[in-house]
Amino acid sequence: MNINLRAVDSLFLVRRPVALSYSAIASAFIGTGILLIFVEALFFDYFSGLANSSFTTRRIIGFHLFPSELWFIFLGNFMLFLMLGNRGFVVPRYLFVNSRPIFLVLGVYSLWFVYGSLAGNSWALQEFREVVFTALSLPPILYFASYMNVGIALRRTVLPGMVLLLAMSIFNLHNSALMIGTFFASFWALRLLFSNPLAIVGLGFASLPFLIKFSKPTIVMFAFCIMVSFLLAGHLNRNSVNWIFSKFKLKIVLVGLSILLALLALVAVINAWTGGAIEEIIRWYFLKERLTASGETIYADVSGGRFAIWRAAIESWVERPILGYGLGAEVQAYSSGWVNKVQFHSYLIQGLHNTGLLGLATIVGGWSIWLLRTLRRVALVSDVHDKILLAAMLAYVFGIFFFGLYGHSLSYPPSAQLFWLCVGALCAVRAPRQYRVSA
Repeated sequence: MNINLRAVDSLFLVRRPVALSYSAIASAFIGTGILLIFVEALFFDYFSGLANSSFTTRRIIGFHLFPSELWFIFLGNFMLFLMLGNRGFVVPRYLFVNSRPIFLVLGVYSLWFVYGSLAGNSWALQEFREVVFTALSLPPILYFASYMNVGIALRRTVLPGMVLLLAMSIFNLHNSALMIGTFFASFWALRLLFSNPLAIVGLGFASLPFLIKFSKPTIVMFAFCIMVSFLLAGHLNRNSVNWIFSKFKLKIVLVGLSILLALLALVAVINAWTGGAIEEIIRWYFLKERLTASGETIYADVSGGRFAIWRAAIESWVERPILGYGLGAEVQAYSSGWVNKVQFHSYLIQGLHNTGLLGLATIVGGWSIWLLRTLRRVALVSDVHDKILLAAMLAYVFGIFFFGLYGHSLSYPPSAQLFWLCVGALCAVRAPRQYRVSA
């Protein structure tokens, strides 16, 4: 009996395992995570509504998690453990050096979470979930960002993300999506200033969702991010040293004035096209104009009760100025009646009240050190395209900080996850001397 040996070999051929590089794994992981973030932001109400369904982690751990949080925190840390184990748990030293201030800040919040829990603050866990829990994705983001260019992955989302934002803004687009949209706007503004005059078209389209929705918190954040983008362009351009007058700074001023006039003209056109809708929005939401039953025009608190909450929080903090009350502490404020508030609509005031002078000084100091060091590292990046992307991430981080002065910018998981992704990617940027040390 003759046996075809070649046929047997083909049937029982032992295939070699496919070897994947760490950069390929990192790109796939970060790319999928970014896609999840943008999908969640566009359909925020659907994903938040899952908290009331059977597809929720609330039944297991007590609070609802979005898919991007499951992806980055649980799968990310599991993959990080496997990859570090394969390399003898050796982590590049520069990652520790660049991220130490961040982990100091997170350590402060964690200590005051324990303090708040022991003090019986019923909302301690919720505040910890807002300001710390999403940051548990930072270790895998840091490690994977050292193997890839996160900026390139984000750049691939700019055009499709901008088109989807514009299309979805016709409906009830959530503020989380608009917050992410400030990254797109900053990217086009920086690209306009650094290299491409045609980027003004991209900036115009990136601005439209904000004008269509015309939400006060996101409009203010959008304007702030554009301003920060212009300041970053002046600081990071090698032909424009510090604050010395230069042609590049003159260009920034002229472009800035032109954009401002164009936006004002666009707002006027939209207002005329909609029969004065923007004027109505400004009077109702910005100026808080109301009509009484007698037809009299009155104006409510333009801060939405924030001033009353902040005043009550500061008055309460005076009684415990050094250590505060711990995370999740409440204050009683009078704003259209007496109410108990645990969200103060300002991370600065809330940090002062809950962590005291000691905690707040450490938090502000840690973030300030990180921002200054990050600015120096980004300034040393030679490739213009990489610098634009890094500066856009920095502008987004600044925007989240600014939003946190009058709102809870980390309370929306998609935009909060993008914040920590940008922080991790910026920590992974190495200065020239760090290349030499780790070589």
